Amino acid sequence: LESDFQSFRDDVQKQLTEQKRVLAQQCSELEEKDTEIADMKETIFELEDEVEQHRAVKLHDNLIISDLENSIKKLHDQKYDMEKEIKTLHRKLREESAEWRQFQADLQTAVVIANDIKSEAQEEIGDLRRRLQEAQEKNEKMSKELDELKSKKQDEERGRVYNYMNAVERDLAALRQGMGLSRRSSTSSEPSPTVKTLIKSFDSASQGPIPSSPASSVPAVVAAAISRTPLSPSPMKTPPAAAVSPIQRHTISTPKALSSLVDKRSSYPELSMPVSRRSSEELKRDLSVTDSPNPASIITLGSASPQLSLSSNSSSPTASVTPTTRGRLREERKDPLAALAREYGGSKRNALLRWCQKKTEGYQNIDITNFSSSWNDGLAFCAVLHTYLPAHIPYQELNSQDKRRNFTLAFQAAESVGIKSTL
Repeated sequence: LESDFQSFRDDVQKQLTEQKRVLAQQCSELEEKDTEIADMKETIFELEDEVEQHRAVKLHDNLIISDLENSIKKLHDQKYDMEKEIKTLHRKLREESAEWRQFQADLQTAVVIANDIKSEAQEEIGDLRRRLQEAQEKNEKMSKELDELKSKKQDEERGRVYNYMNAVERDLAALRQGMGLSRRSSTSSEPSPTVKTLIKSFDSASQGPIPSSPASSVPAVVAAAISRTPLSPSPMKTPPAAAVSPIQRHTISTPKALSSLVDKRSSYPELSMPVSRRSSEELKRDLSVTDSPNPASIITLGSASPQLSLSSNSSSPTASVTPTTRGRLREERKDPLAALAREYGGSKRNALLRWCQKKTEGYQNIDITNFSSSWNDGLAFCAVLHTYLPAHIPYQELNSQDKRRNFTLAFQAAESVGIKSTL
């Protein structure tokens, strides 16, 4: 039994040792497995972190992709809109180019017409100045003839006056003897006229401004002197020989002489052209009587003054249009822009622009800086036409918003003077 027990004990110890060895081996394996499990757990954690990171990156990438898709869609929409806008702009550009070319042609036509009107007006002004100069020369010639006639008539009247003075002296002597009046200075406040005083009065009358009718002014002085004599208050009768004195006879015959002088003046040819205000006023002063308001002289002046046509706008006579000027006008009609370029300097375009700016100075809402935007509303066109046809363009009533009305008024104003509208 002991041997069996010993053998059994040995077997049990062997088994126990073997079991311990196996257990130790399994423990080591278990430790290795635990280590592997720990490593696997760490690896799992790392992989989970990587998965989360990949998910986050994927989500971010998805967001970026969706944003890019939205951007692409927006870009496609913008591209479509831009293509439509480009097509619209191309069409509008073609239309504006056509309108601009047409407007340039119309504006050039308007400028040519305006220059034609200006040239015709200058030619008419030159013709009127030439005719004015001829009329003034004719007026000067007639004034000289009138002065000669006045001096001749004055000499004749002076001779008559001296003859009348002798007769007056004889009549006064006869009146004094017949009426028996003694001259006293206390009986009258005015001195009685003598031959000396009468001669002085005639001399003063003849030295004054040249009257329009010497026959009307000299007898008026004599009659005034006679009317102041103290003979009229006398109740005594005058002798039959002195009933009508030569002075009275001359005074009675004066209207006839005046009428003959008026007839002579009216026989002058009437001036058909207007004369200058200065020459007309000088002629009026020559024809007026400043010594006494004689009705006959007023009638004479009234008969002569209608023959003179005053013109307030007439200026001093200038030279008529020369052949060189006419040739230059013909050249300006052929190429008016060249004439503007010579006048303002620079290119034809800049000269035309400056001409339009000068024409529209003082007009409200007009600022011509170029040949594009400054003409869109039609106000500048109306302003240019208003400088030539103010009665056809109510410029104060126009505004930049009503473009159709502006251009319609401009075309109607141009058509009223024979300029056809081609727009």
